[in-house]
Amino acid sequence: MDHGFLDTLRDSIAATSAGLAGATGTRMIWVGYQLRAGDRRIVAAWLAFELLIAIVMGLSALGVAEWFGLTPWQTFALAGAFGWLGPKGIEALVLRWLDRIAPKSKTEKDGKS
Repeated sequence: MDHGFLDTLRDSIAATSAGLAGATGTRMIWVGYQLRAGDRRIVAAWLAFELLIAIVMGLSALGVAEWFGLTPWQTFALAGAFGWLGPKGIEALVLRWLDRIAPKSKTEKDGKS
């Protein structure tokens, strides 16, 4: 069955809202842990950057969710994971995965050229 324009628009808004809410919520929880540990101050310029990171992670999760055809609830969960991990966590996961699928040769491991 072919979806109409309004159905497509509604689905897009729902997925975008779920993605941004999930990423922003979990990123703010992460910030709360940082504040409680004393690693951050409550009022600082970095808080604006954390919000931007949450938005970017939410949009990244939306792209991945669209690629895999996830539902809005699955998109929300994925965005939450992306928001919690942040860019550094995603980078660490990708690098570990790449090391696993493409192991280094013996000369690279030994540091020889």
